[in-house]
Amino acid sequence: MRKIVIFLTILFLYGCEIWSEKGSRMWERNAPANEVEQFYNSQSVVDLCELWDDAEISTYTHLRRMRRNGIANELQDRGYDPMYCDKSKR
Repeated sequence: MRKIVIFLTILFLYGCEIWSEKGSRMWERNAPANEVEQFYNSQSVVDLCELWDDAEISTYTHLRRMRRNGIANELQDRGYDPMYCDKSKR
C-alpha cells in the first residue's frame, strides 16, 4: 500500500510540473507577480502579441484580462501603445 501512495504522489507531482510550465496559463495564474513580469520582459514584441492573441482562446474572463493587462503593461514600459497587439486597433 505504501508503494502505491508513493507512486501516486510522484505521478501527481510530475503532472503538476507539466501544467506549471513557464508561460502557461496555469503557471501565470499561480506564479508570483515579479516572475510573470520577468517572463513578459524576456519576450519579444511579436511573442507578446502572440500571447495576446492566445488569451482570446481562454474562456475565463479573469485569466484573459490578467494576461492582457500584463502584456499591456510590458508594451507600455517599452514605449508602445498598450493596445498595440489588439487586432481591432491595428
